[in-house]
Amino acid sequence: MGIERTDAGFVSGLVLGSAGKLKEVQETYTLVSGSNAEYSYQANERIFEFMNQQGNLLQVQCRVFNDGVAFRYIFPEEGDGQFEVTGETTGFNLPVDGKAWIQPYDSLSWWAPSYEQFYQDGIGIGATAPANRNGVSVRL
Repeated sequence: MGIERTDAGFVSGLVLGSAGKLKEVQETYTLVSGSNAEYSYQANERIFEFMNQQGNLLQVQCRVFNDGVAFRYIFPEEGDGQFEVTGETTGFNLPVDGKAWIQPYDSLSWWAPSYEQFYQDGIGIGATAPANRNGVSVRL
């Protein structure tokens, strides 16, 4: 994991300052369009705070759900300034023999959007998109 700003780097030399308490999160949100207007979810959350070699702080908010994980970077510094993110080095090492759930994309046309194909389960990680498709959406 790592992120670069014009004024500071958070890629190497980070020191863990604290690991917040584990807490349960329950949230509800609404969407403007879609099959359902209101959604809710439940997760466990922990915030880890890191300091770079220059003393700048970075928080990583991690949430674990029954069917997935999510994280986001937070810069807790106070003030009226803005930060410009110039790069991100976050990556994932997935097992070579892992499987994914994918949805092949069609080419976008005036009569069909690009997301109308059925999902396919058990596709090997690293498999290429079918030759007659315009990429895939992946769920691991």
